[in-house]
Amino acid sequence: MVSAVDFETYYDSHHSVSGSHPCTYVQEDEFDPYLVSVVREDGLEYVGHPKNFDWSQIEGDLFIAHNASFDAVVFKRCQELGIIPQFETTWACTADLSRYHQGPRSLKGAAYAFLGEEMDKQIRDVGMKGKHWKDIQAEGIADDVSRYALDDSRLCLRLWQELSAEWPEKERRLSVMSREMGERGVTVDRELLADNMYKLQNTVFNSENDLPWLDEYDAKYKKPFPPQSKRGLNLFCKKAGIAPPTSLAEDAPERLEWERVYGVSYPWVRAMSEHRKANKHLKTLETIHTRIREDGTMPYGLKYGGADTTMRFSGDAGFNTQNMPRGNVMGIDIRSQFIPAPGHKFVISDLSQVEPRCLAWITGDIPMLKALQEGMSPYEFHGRACMGHTGDEPLKSADPEKYILAKARVLSLGYGASWVSFIKQARAFGASSILQGDVDADVRTDFIRYAKKFSPKHLPDLTDPEIAEAANAWRQVMDYREKNPLVVDYWRMLDRALKGSVPQSKGAEFQYELPSGRVMRYMYLRSEGRDVTGLTQHPDSSTFNHRAKLYGSLLTNNACQGMARDIFAEQLLELDTKYKVVLQIHDEVVVEVPEDSAEEARQDIQQIMSRPVSWAKGLPLASEAVITDRYTK
Repeated sequence: MVSAVDFETYYDSHHSVSGSHPCTYVQEDEFDPYLVSVVREDGLEYVGHPKNFDWSQIEGDLFIAHNASFDAVVFKRCQELGIIPQFETTWACTADLSRYHQGPRSLKGAAYAFLGEEMDKQIRDVGMKGKHWKDIQAEGIADDVSRYALDDSRLCLRLWQELSAEWPEKERRLSVMSREMGERGVTVDRELLADNMYKLQNTVFNSENDLPWLDEYDAKYKKPFPPQSKRGLNLFCKKAGIAPPTSLAEDAPERLEWERVYGVSYPWVRAMSEHRKANKHLKTLETIHTRIREDGTMPYGLKYGGADTTMRFSGDAGFNTQNMPRGNVMGIDIRSQFIPAPGHKFVISDLSQVEPRCLAWITGDIPMLKALQEGMSPYEFHGRACMGHTGDEPLKSADPEKYILAKARVLSLGYGASWVSFIKQARAFGASSILQGDVDADVRTDFIRYAKKFSPKHLPDLTDPEIAEAANAWRQVMDYREKNPLVVDYWRMLDRALKGSVPQSKGAEFQYELPSGRVMRYMYLRSEGRDVTGLTQHPDSSTFNHRAKLYGSLLTNNACQGMARDIFAEQLLELDTKYKVVLQIHDEVVVEVPEDSAEEARQDIQQIMSRPVSWAKGLPLASEAVITDRYTK
């Protein structure tokens, strides 16, 4: 039998699961699970305090909740506190179920998308915040709150009945694994964390001393300017007679160039950048610090099916393990705070160049697949096949700059990047210097003619040096497309299939079946001039009009990412049967193993991560596993 279980707990502006993790939230003194609603598929319904329910009625059932990462943790905490009797439970999450079907994660959105039900959340958003059950009773809204809670469980059960039959067992296991992995957490090096927090606090303090606008008064808001005030920055730029940057985004080229030009003459230019970075990373470390449990571990959130079509995992709960910065930033390596438990080691392994491998496989690039099978990397193969590299010495050592360019070409141009996008990608990979050389007059003329036709809005702002960079980027794009006809043909094939799915009536969709059998859907398609737009998620009442432009190279990108995700998922499930996986980041896995068997585990994990999957015959996979004393990249 299946029972939907939904808890209502006390929350306010300071005590809330929003931006926190349920494991942290339920340990706070304010934790108060004052209401539970239970709806069983045989018609049993209950709403009231969890201590008053006869839990033996549903013992042995599959428990479902529309955020099992919350309700399962609340349930366990209630057992620890003696509110609920001790017995084993198995949980499934209908939010994850909705995501598998490319639906909204929220119950309100999923109910609208799949059941056609409009939910009113006002009672929770307004009537329950900052109130215990006695307050709710005193205000005379107890019946409304109980009805709201019961409706949540009813809708949760209906979603399960409507969708669960088409949720594969492997995907259910991934949902449970991602939830339990985050609950188990990862051990934190508390001594290093404290040292790094102290360093960043000093950096923040010292950089503030160099920000002159902190001593100025903001007449508009009637208080001193804060450190990151754009108004304060603009004021002192005006006083100095210099133009402020057009963007303050961390990686914006215009901001970086502005700092390079003015950072020496005006110390507050560099100080603002240092303050921004140091403060950002200090807040990350403070988040880690506040979540450390008595056993030294930190729980974290991991969303199953975070991305609409590809179903890749994403970060959650105020700390994004999927987007931790690489290497040292402001002298601090965020990843290095995480260490194995005493007596253990980390084995770190990732899927090497998995997306280019998938692209070669789906486009039928036999020469590249053969080279991959023989141990060559996709970037080495591209350098030899398309960029003129010859000789016995690998491109990576023979010409490191060209190797980086080959990598940038494979990872961006294979998905149809334009010359505008490729400039940004080359900068991100560190290959931008190759694009800054001179170009001959014919190439320059051809580029300008092309850009005027296909991307005229990007031309007026280009100076002469930028025209050379843009022309070189365009030349790389054209060269890649000329030498990779299988890839370009695949884009065009998907583009034709997509446009052929657009009818005159509403509600059309294009389906792409991945080799694993999972289907990616592009919904509510319509033609808009020469373009096709659609939705990548079943719409709820608020997102129906959030349409995206769709085209063949984008679908190719999604296909490769989706395929890579499904390959990684197969490996995660196998690893989970043998090891303790503490982190998984995109295509990388961090496994905690006993120190005395670390080398044996490393070899086994590397073999698992390199083993071909049954549904992609002929796709060579590769992985290299390393043993470490802390998480590193």
